[in-house]
Amino acid sequence: MVTVAGDIAAVNKSVCSAKDKWEKIGSGLGLSPTTLEQIGTDNHGDPAKCLYATIYKWLRGMDKASERGITWRALIRTLKTAEVGEVDVAERLMAEKGLVPSALPAVKKPQVSVPLEEEEFKDKIELGLQDLEWLITNLEEMAPGWFFFGLRLKVEYIRLEIIKKNNPSDCVACLRETLVCWLNQNPNAGQLVKALEENKKLLKHIKQSLSQCDHRKELPPVTAGNTLEIYLRKFYCNSPQLGGTTTWPPTLKVEYINLKLISQDQISSAKHQKKIAGLATQGELGAALNQSKELALEDIANYPSPRKVIIIEGAPGIGKTTLAYKLCLDWANRKLLTEFWLVVYIPLRDRLMRVTESVNDLLRYFGDSSPEGPEFIKRSQGKGILFVLDGWDELQMSCRLPDSFFPKLVQGKFLPQSSIVITSRPGAFDCDIRQYANRLIDILGFTEEQVMQYIRSYFKQYEDEGAAQKLIDELQTYPNIASTCYVAINLTILCYVYLASDFHLPLTLTEVYEQFVLHAIKRHFKRLAEIDDPNKINTEGVIGVRAVAGFDESVTRVLKGLGKLALEGIECGDLSFTRRRVTGACLLNDTEEFDGFGLLKVLLLFQIHGTERSYHFMHLTVQEYLAAYTVFQMDEQQQGAWLGKNLTNSSCEKVIKFFCGMDRFKSRPAKVLFIHATTPFELECVFEGQWEDFCQKIAEKMCNKLSITHMRHVEPYQALVYGYVMTKSKTQWHLQWSNCIVEEHVLKGMSRHLLKSPTALTQISMTRSTFATHKAVVLFSELIQSQVDLFELSVTGVKLDEDSFSVICKALENKPTLKAIDLSKNGLSERSSAEHIASLLPKLPSLQALDVSNNHLGEDGCRIILQAAANSTSLEKLCLPKPQSDSLSVYIGELNAKRKEKDLVISFI
Repeated sequence: MVTVAGDIAAVNKSVCSAKDKWEKIGSGLGLSPTTLEQIGTDNHGDPAKCLYATIYKWLRGMDKASERGITWRALIRTLKTAEVGEVDVAERLMAEKGLVPSALPAVKKPQVSVPLEEEEFKDKIELGLQDLEWLITNLEEMAPGWFFFGLRLKVEYIRLEIIKKNNPSDCVACLRETLVCWLNQNPNAGQLVKALEENKKLLKHIKQSLSQCDHRKELPPVTAGNTLEIYLRKFYCNSPQLGGTTTWPPTLKVEYINLKLISQDQISSAKHQKKIAGLATQGELGAALNQSKELALEDIANYPSPRKVIIIEGAPGIGKTTLAYKLCLDWANRKLLTEFWLVVYIPLRDRLMRVTESVNDLLRYFGDSSPEGPEFIKRSQGKGILFVLDGWDELQMSCRLPDSFFPKLVQGKFLPQSSIVITSRPGAFDCDIRQYANRLIDILGFTEEQVMQYIRSYFKQYEDEGAAQKLIDELQTYPNIASTCYVAINLTILCYVYLASDFHLPLTLTEVYEQFVLHAIKRHFKRLAEIDDPNKINTEGVIGVRAVAGFDESVTRVLKGLGKLALEGIECGDLSFTRRRVTGACLLNDTEEFDGFGLLKVLLLFQIHGTERSYHFMHLTVQEYLAAYTVFQMDEQQQGAWLGKNLTNSSCEKVIKFFCGMDRFKSRPAKVLFIHATTPFELECVFEGQWEDFCQKIAEKMCNKLSITHMRHVEPYQALVYGYVMTKSKTQWHLQWSNCIVEEHVLKGMSRHLLKSPTALTQISMTRSTFATHKAVVLFSELIQSQVDLFELSVTGVKLDEDSFSVICKALENKPTLKAIDLSKNGLSERSSAEHIASLLPKLPSLQALDVSNNHLGEDGCRIILQAAANSTSLEKLCLPKPQSDSLSVYIGELNAKRKEKDLVISFI
């Protein structure tokens, strides 16, 4: 396989003798006439430089290079074509690389005991889709006359017309699809020989190749399962989405996949829910939640269970599909999931999945229409098979009904011994599906350190480390954008936009996607117009913003068309589109060049009648942005009707959020709709629209109290929203955590605003919760220290160690407004803990009540605290751990006798 990195010099050297034919070589490798003409212009027609540029763009997957294949074999095929005619160079290259002809078609052993005549032998050789590459390699010279060759193979005329329409001016792609259509008819070699009768030279070559298979030789038994396994492993390794490289859209090179195991139980069973409720009542839920742990990629399915059903959840764009791809690719390369003999990747957004009713339909996605594979899977009851169902939230609602194919597959009503991995955005599953899961995993996204590493690695490929540091520094100043960078797609697009816009940082996530979408469409028209480019086009196809100026009329037309298509797709759950539907929406004619505008990906669908091209947006988040653009373009009456209808529709949440970012709450429908906003989603919309004036109303509706309770995971973006609302409301709040894990990113997100607003909080309480790390304790203490009007602090049932407790006590020093402190039920057992409390009391002149009960301070610890309390002039109530003897009673009497103020009320619990 030719790899992108480091091979350009080797490839160029191997074909430099054919430099005068660089244009024909480029065309054969899949580069468009536009690209080749640009290469000639940029290099002033110099053959050597043009050949180098041609190889460079081929290795980067330009135009249709990825479809033709970026391999040594693809290069050799091109050199051997009649147009190039460099057979000697091709054969020398084959010898150097040790390449041999592609594997020959499988021979089905005839059930006869006497030698067969030649033609009878050919009839016994059955051909299938596994032989496609062998056929392409040996029949490529038939590409110019593919249509008539298809007729001789007895492919229906109407199918050939469809292939011709789907692949204008690409005869190799047409030949490939024709052969796919023919192979789906389960043909034999005799039909191929007959179709080649007019080409004597090629016919002789094919017969010689076929004759190398000795039909009398005892063949090792090969089951349908073995054949399917080999086929899928090869499919995953050669798939552009899984193993290939692309120039555009920007490749999502996720280097870090952070997983957290949340639960390994019946996720929604009555037993599990009862257990959670009991822990909450006993004050132990925080400790239970803290049992969730980081999970290595190789351990995703590493747990004992006869049937594994794994749910993987994560925010939009965080890398769920990338993870699904990696699982399949690593299985294909025998690195992961080796306990499964078959891993079947199922993209649930695909049009084919809407009509899937059997395993036969599933395998058609991979181009396998033979009956042996499905029958083998059915007989095995799914044993040793893992289905990766990618994007449950993108599956049509009608296909999620209990009696539909995919729910039955998850429930085990179909293939009961199979295992399942399901990826989805949170909230897409109902209880009927969740109750069958026995492992729940969260994708957490990038850490702050990983964000910086990713940015540096992204700009390193452009040899501009200064730009990387500049972006990192700017993100510290703009928390609105920084808080979204833990999501992989957001960070990738942000880096691209920052580079393309001459290092200008957008201020909101909506602006990031706006610049990306506009730049992608303009880039498309820039390529079509073949204008001079004043900026250098770098290795990943990033074109500077000045190079894509203009094209306003065309961009508006396409933007409106794609926006309409995006909204219709989200409303009806239809996330893939035919070429006709896309070109119709964007008002393109049939002859206009179309590459998806840099925002759509093409998928080749294997149908019974042949292949079809299906388009879907490069990411669902991009589709949601474009859908929001369509809503934004409506008049106010239409906006009000649409928003009112879809406010509670979970599939439209991201659309509404982008709409708020565009509208900035200037329209009446948005203001009316969000007038009662209090839910986390509604607060995020207020934040994205930067509606500062409304934050005071939110404070009134929430009674100035923000509770984070029973939440498994608060995203950095949500934490930033909470801090924003509390700060911009210009009122004072009670911030409360209850029964949850307090994580670093939550405190960082809130603190970005709260540290700059020292009067925002008057009460902070944390009950039955757990700090994720010691760093989280430090951040919590910094938040306490920053609030000058704080009058009440409660940290109970948190199980603090000595270091954590000392950090919190240090933050409480010199708080003149602090009147009440509750530190009960924290498991304090060291004498030093009592000393920290005693040293704190003289520094709190307004403290009236202190509770340190239900700890293990002992009598010595209580005496230390009592002695300090006796000298406090403000303290009125003190609650201590219950002593084992009555010796403290006498001591308390003596202390109260010495107090000049009124007696201190002391209780023991």
